[in-house]
Amino acid sequence: MGASNFSNGGKGKTAQEVFTRLVDDSRHEFGHSYSGEIGMKSSFKMVTVPEGMTVDDFIDQCFEDENHICQDKYGPAACVKVSEGHWIFFGYASS
Repeated sequence: MGASNFSNGGKGKTAQEVFTRLVDDSRHEFGHSYSGEIGMKSSFKMVTVPEGMTVDDFIDQCFEDENHICQDKYGPAACVKVSEGHWIFFGYASS
């Protein structure tokens, strides 16, 4: 069994609200098992973009770092706050 990377963003009142909606939508579209999508995740962990780094560059760096939490296909998704009410969730998921 492998893993695929995903990156999904959305807007809402809270990160939890957006995460729940993205997971539900993914499970509806791709199914409940081994899709390699955010629907395989049951939780997320907030991570902070270092000052002076763009969100996209940070996410790319995390995907390259073998020790970053986003690398664990069975662990939580990583989440960054882009702006007020806007979050991006990313990581690897079973496929």
